[in-house]
Amino acid sequence: MRDKPGNEARYELPGDVNKLVLRNLARIADIQGVSTVWVFDNKANILSYFNRLKIDLEGVTSNIAMLDSWADRVETSLDSENIKLVYIKFEKLLLFVAPITEDKALGIISSVNAPVGQIFWYLDRHVPRLQKIFAA
Repeated sequence: MRDKPGNEARYELPGDVNKLVLRNLARIADIQGVSTVWVFDNKANILSYFNRLKIDLEGVTSNIAMLDSWADRVETSLDSENIKLVYIKFEKLLLFVAPITEDKALGIISSVNAPVGQIFWYLDRHVPRLQKIFAA
């Protein structure tokens, strides 16, 4: 039985939006090896999450938010080519960060043995869905 996704108390999404976001996060979290999926904004507020590993999401999110200025510099040096995904491999974990809107992103943490192709496929499918949810 999987853990239920949660919602960070510091920042509440409207009920209907939260249900749609959680539904998309739960589908991504069902991929074998995926342990943590969350949506956050550029101010490091966690909007919604599924955290099977019980990692310090606030700490990870604040550090990822610092990467925002780095990503801006990379985009500028690449003639403003938009970054669609940041993918970092650690010794035992993979970290994926995909922009949803200008100020929101999706984070995924998985084991190094997770099916990366399936994660990419889900990102291609669910990021546009999340963009529509947050644009409404």
